Amino acid sequence: MNSKILEAIKSMSNNNFDKAYSLLKEAYINNPKNPNLNFYLANLCLRYNEFKNGLKHIIISLKNNPDNEDYNNIAGILLYKLGIYSLSKKFFEKTLDLVPNHEGAFTSLKAIEDLGYIEDSDIDNDIEEVIKEFNKMFIDFRYSKLPTLSVCIIAKNEEKTYRKSNKECKKHS
Repeated sequence: MNSKILEAIKSMSNNNFDKAYSLLKEAYINNPKNPNLNFYLANLCLRYNEFKNGLKHIIISLKNNPDNEDYNNIAGILLYKLGIYSLSKKFFEKTLDLVPNHEGAFTSLKAIEDLGYIEDSDIDNDIEEVIKEFNKMFIDFRYSKLPTLSVCIIAKNEEKTYRKSNKECKKHS
């Protein structure tokens, strides 16, 4: 891991968030695709109320590892802060699919449900494409969770039966 990232993590653990943010921004210049770096940046963007910028960072992390519960949870928080409740709820649900006892996702999901139905805020043009990518990621995750079925039939010396039934099928079609 980059020394700047390690120093930034140390700064975060010492509550020196300004220094950590500065170090992570420097590290980002040299390694913009690093998923952990983008995760830490998204967390700090959340701290500094830079929610749109945070979304742009966390999507890089999610593209690298779409099944990371922490990446999904922070995506849910950022979306919630931007007023995109329906998609936020889906990411909290996904987090709970991945880790059923994830306390943060459970609490956040309950908070959304306690609000009742709230219409999503309008999406700004500058993050519209990012929101589309988030929607696609969620759809891809749901399709990957669909159950599959494999069938195996054990048969011995049944070639004649198969040929006969195949001929019957062709007659009726």
